[in-house]
Amino acid sequence: MKNKIVNSISGKKDFYLVALNILFGLMAAALPSIVPLVITGIIFIYLFGYARNDKDKVQTLRFISYITGLEILYRSTGVTFLPYETSKYVQIGFILVNLFIARTFFRSFTGILIIILLLPSLILFPANLYKYFIFNTFGILALGFFIAYTGKHKIHYQDFIKILKSFLYACTSFVTFITIKTPNFSEIEFDLGANNDTAGGFGTNQVATLLGAGICLLIIMIDQRHYIYNRFVTLSLTLYFTLRALLTFSRGGLIGVTLSLLLSYILFKSLKQRDVIKLIILAVFSTSIFIFTNELTGGQLLLRYQGETAGTISGSREKDSNVFLAGRATYASIDIMLWFDNLILGVGPGNSQFMRYQYGVYDEAPPHTEATRLLGENGIFGLAVNLILILWPVYIISKTQDKTFKFIKSVLFIFAYATTYHSAMRTGLTPLFYGLASMDIIFPNEDIKQVS
Repeated sequence: MKNKIVNSISGKKDFYLVALNILFGLMAAALPSIVPLVITGIIFIYLFGYARNDKDKVQTLRFISYITGLEILYRSTGVTFLPYETSKYVQIGFILVNLFIARTFFRSFTGILIIILLLPSLILFPANLYKYFIFNTFGILALGFFIAYTGKHKIHYQDFIKILKSFLYACTSFVTFITIKTPNFSEIEFDLGANNDTAGGFGTNQVATLLGAGICLLIIMIDQRHYIYNRFVTLSLTLYFTLRALLTFSRGGLIGVTLSLLLSYILFKSLKQRDVIKLIILAVFSTSIFIFTNELTGGQLLLRYQGETAGTISGSREKDSNVFLAGRATYASIDIMLWFDNLILGVGPGNSQFMRYQYGVYDEAPPHTEATRLLGENGIFGLAVNLILILWPVYIISKTQDKTFKFIKSVLFIFAYATTYHSAMRTGLTPLFYGLASMDIIFPNEDIKQVS
């Protein structure tokens, strides 16, 4: 009886919060300047209302999760008096505020080690390239802070779910925004490139990554029966997020979702009859949405996922791995060449994109692959960070006893890591997901005894 009352109260709160965030998305489409104002207001609410008394770190993480979820909405509006990398500043800033004001502690030396390993290459950092340093390096720096802050920190399961929901509330604002900003489908000319029109006019890669992260969390909610208001609303959001992600024609986000869910189910689900039925239902829904979207785009979506381009269709360009990866293979290979030529320190944070010309590529686009960027810009110290990014999730999951929590952490880790291969750390998603998955989740009836 008690659980039913708690679930009922939680469901009503979800309903109002989802409705409020849908309204916020509508307002953002009509009046974009409201977005940075709201984010600023949320920052002040945290600093003056919650920071001092948050010993268990739950409120800090809920605020960080929500603001990270708003990141792409803020960038999409193009209205800026806040830094472009706001979510990364917020992640590092809120963690430091909580440490000093609430007198909490870093709990994992691994995160501190990541920060230390990033320091040597700073001697090669030119001050005039500050914004590129921030764009390329603050993501991995935030990840180091997050792991140091949350690694092995005990948190109740219900509080953990609340943090995940905070991110999803923000996602509903963004998906509402791009729905309003998208022209009528009859006016959109779908081709074999990424489609900015269906992404609200912003970068499709980052939009699809955010939506993919939202889908991962929604699937976790469905699997664990912790719904956003109720099962119907949660399933509807999952289907609509998937539709919107497909319409961007950016593949990375959905490939990340597929990998993280498939591997996590295989590794950490016993695949009883109920789990097999869930997978079949998920596969049927996913296939149906893909077929519907493919028809909506005149068959272009399927060709896009097959790696076709206008050049490969006409026969003027051969389809190879670099074409399928939209040029990322070239960037990654040059990162590795830069490392071989600058083995110890690399070329310095933020510099790699301006040194490609030495290898015959005259393209200054930011790096897309974090693993190779770390090698090219941080040298042998970047190699050490790469090893931590792989081995830390293995360590955390191996130390987790409950299979449910293994599954949840696996979804978060795999999606976060997969994201770094197509979107580097352009968003704050990877630090957030690594940080949340690094916590020691415990059941509500267990006592929390933190070790300082």
